Amino acid sequence: EMERLQIPFYVSDPSTVKKILQEIRIIGRLTGRGKAGEQLSARMEKKIEAVESTVRGHQRPAVLYVLWGDPLMTVGPGSYIEELIRISGGKGIVPEGRPSYSQLNMEEVLAENPEVVIFASEMGDDTVAAERQRWLRWTTLRAVKEHRLYTVDSNLLHRPGPRLVEGLAALAKLIHPGLFPDQSAK
Repeated sequence: EMERLQIPFYVSDPSTVKKILQEIRIIGRLTGRGKAGEQLSARMEKKIEAVESTVRGHQRPAVLYVLWGDPLMTVGPGSYIEELIRISGGKGIVPEGRPSYSQLNMEEVLAENPEVVIFASEMGDDTVAAERQRWLRWTTLRAVKEHRLYTVDSNLLHRPGPRLVEGLAALAKLIHPGLFPDQSAK
């Protein structure tokens, strides 16, 4: 319809961190703010590099990022959120070849035995609280044994834009709290 009405438009659907940074530069140019887009993208790249540098050489705990609890939906290879988990020093538990956004069953989760489980706040406070309670019954799970069930502000992660680096920092603090001690995990 936009084409038919000859209204200029631009579709953005970046799937990697690199593409998100590119899109910020492109949108800056398209809006007549090319220099601001370049500067913002460069600042974001520096923050990303700082996190990568801090976690380099440290153990990479297995991380399950829970988008939704029933059915259990998570991020997998090819999603920028799973890429952020890698950048922040973790490793996702969804095997290669699975969709970027995958449904898992508890048998798969128990077999992978994540050390960290992170719930997206998008589910809502009551739902996240219920999910945490539900997960406590899996007493053999390393994340439960080690009390590493966390919630992250999904507003920082689920929109591929400038606040993504804040989301990256939040993930890094949850995955490697000893390396980022300035803020405690919640």
